[in-house]
Amino acid sequence: MHVTFLSSKPDRYNQSSIEEWKQNGEEVFFTDSAVYLYCPNGYGRTKLNNNFLEAKLKVGATTRNWKTTNELFKIAQQ
Repeated sequence: MHVTFLSSKPDRYNQSSIEEWKQNGEEVFFTDSAVYLYCPNGYGRTKLNNNFLEAKLKVGATTRNWKTTNELFKIAQQ
């Protein structure tokens, strides 16, 4: 599981043009501020990587795995 945090809400994008790049078993879920990606074959093998999502959504982004996301959440709560 990975989370791509978006620097701003994308204006317009074609969600299906992104989803058509999903590979076997992958799932993707969009919110205004993040894209959640499940890639069972590994993030290194997905086509839905950070550069791809930045280009399609036309916003800056950073992607973190679920473990790192949880650790950052803990730090932010302190």
